Amino acid sequence: AVVSTQSTGETTNDNIWPPSKFTVFTRLTEVANSASLHFMNASKFFVWLSYYQNLYSQPCTACGKILCDETDKDKFLPPVRRDFNQMDKAYHLSCYNIGDDSF
Repeated sequence: AVVSTQSTGETTNDNIWPPSKFTVFTRLTEVANSASLHFMNASKFFVWLSYYQNLYSQPCTACGKILCDETDKDKFLPPVRRDFNQMDKAYHLSCYNIGDDSF
């Protein structure tokens, strides 16, 4: 969201929610944006979102690890992807259906 304010002829654009500098939150935002398009019902979206309560403790369903090197900058991330149909399944982005372009 961008807010524009005018004071004595000046206009400023301040982003009230700037992108996070933390990779894990950037990836979570990308996945959540995809989920918001997938779930047409807000209550289903919030049920799906509730499965993130154990983000830092649930291992990946595919590889069994909690942290995985997901970037080219040696940043280890937890499994930030929850399946839309089997919401209790957690995946690293690199482990979730390799070759599947959809979240």
